[in-house]
Amino acid sequence: MDLPTELVENIAYSLPLSDLRNFRLTCSSMRDQALHPFKDRFFRRRTITVTADSLKGLIDVAGHPQIGSALRDLVIDATPQLEKKYTDCQRRIRDAQLDDGLRQLLDIELRLINEDRVKLSDFAKSGQDRKLLALAFMVIGRLHSIAFAYDGFNESEAEDAMYHLRRAQTEMSRPFVSTIAAIAFSGLAVEEITVQNHRRSGFVSIGKLKFSSTQYSQLRPALAHLRVLKLDLRDWLYAPARWMVSVEIPPFVARFLSRVTELRELDLSCHIYSSRKEDVFTEIANMVRLPHLVKCTLGLILAKEENLLRFLQASKTSLKHLTLRNCVIHVALLGNDKIPAVDLERPGLKEKILSHARGYELSMPLPYFQYFWDDAVRA
Repeated sequence: MDLPTELVENIAYSLPLSDLRNFRLTCSSMRDQALHPFKDRFFRRRTITVTADSLKGLIDVAGHPQIGSALRDLVIDATPQLEKKYTDCQRRIRDAQLDDGLRQLLDIELRLINEDRVKLSDFAKSGQDRKLLALAFMVIGRLHSIAFAYDGFNESEAEDAMYHLRRAQTEMSRPFVSTIAAIAFSGLAVEEITVQNHRRSGFVSIGKLKFSSTQYSQLRPALAHLRVLKLDLRDWLYAPARWMVSVEIPPFVARFLSRVTELRELDLSCHIYSSRKEDVFTEIANMVRLPHLVKCTLGLILAKEENLLRFLQASKTSLKHLTLRNCVIHVALLGNDKIPAVDLERPGLKEKILSHARGYELSMPLPYFQYFWDDAVRA
């Protein structure tokens, strides 16, 4: 049967995915004519995890002579699966207190999970995750987007969710850190680095973000094409922690944002639980200039009024929409006393913010977050 390629492609696009596979098996002519719809529907977007098998699969797809060029969007599942398995196993052990046989089986399962955690840690410490990602990115060359996905804990785990999120900081943060390092090394051109809105139950820990000076120098040219950045950061460390970043060293988020000067859209959530002497936004205001920013969303930000306005000043002519979500803005720090959160709607501040953006939306702190912010604002 000899049909025009355009007609075959239209038919292929309208078929369910299972039927499309059978459609291509009818003959070599149909297989070749339906190649573009096949690539577009199966290989335009790919979801991976930062494990050896998944990354090698990505390299195989990217290097394929026929389908490799179709890859445009990459989803990296950064859900802390091992911590979730550990949590579930611990819960089942508690429920099986009176069943010795089941308890022994669950103890074996827990030991296997811990062995997998050691293997994953060794894999990351050896740098294999970054090397495999960098190799894949060098083959791919250009992507439209990289999106990180974090699935939350289920209802049965809710009571321990905060505890296990703290435990999972390394497992959740490693995919982002390895990806950025691989981009810096490979020179991958990517337009968007985001977090999936419907799978946004995780974060990157500020204390886990460590890069060499060489990687920082490579980031600016590597991220010259980045237009959209959505990033959720948290810090649950306290000053005595042995690997706490010194306040004299600008935090990663400020150094990172200072290298993505071509951004058009920024969605930044940055909740600091630790007792830093300075809030992170001070360094962001000092180092970051985003002259082309059009849309800006700041969530869970603790900032001085002067720092917020200084950050917005660079994009005064381009910024069209600003959203502050559960932010706390304060005027100054007085001695060693805690400063209560200041109402963002107080006279004068809204007008100052509006002078830096044509659109403005405000979401006031909820009581839950207000409790943390009142503890977090320190001299």
